[in-house]
Amino acid sequence: MDYYDRDGQPITMERWARLHANMDYQRVAEDYVPDESGLRVSTIWLGLNHNFAPGEPPLAIFETRIFAARHSAGEAGDYLERYATVEAARAGHDRAVMWAREHWAKALP
Repeated sequence: MDYYDRDGQPITMERWARLHANMDYQRVAEDYVPDESGLRVSTIWLGLNHNFAPGEPPLAIFETRIFAARHSAGEAGDYLERYATVEAARAGHDRAVMWAREHWAKALP
C-alpha cells in the first residue's frame, strides 16, 4: 500500500497514521443538503493510493461520499467519487453538492 499526503507526496505509514488522526487535515469539505436533516456531502483525504498498478501515479487519495443525515439515503447512499488531487476533490465536492440538491428536490412530495 502506498501512502500520500494532501499534496500527493509519498509518505511513510507512520506519517500517514499521524496525519489521519487529525480530522482537520482529513476534511476537505463538508456540506448538508438542505440542512442537518437531509444529506451530508463529505470530502476527505484518504492518503491511500487506490491505483494498484505498480509504478503508476496515485489514482485516488481523496474521496467524496454522500450520507443520509437522518432519513433514508436511497441512491444517495451509493454516491462515491475518488480523486488524485485536492483541487479535483474540491471540484468533485461541488458537483456532489449539486447532485445532492437535485436528488433532495426530487425526493420532496
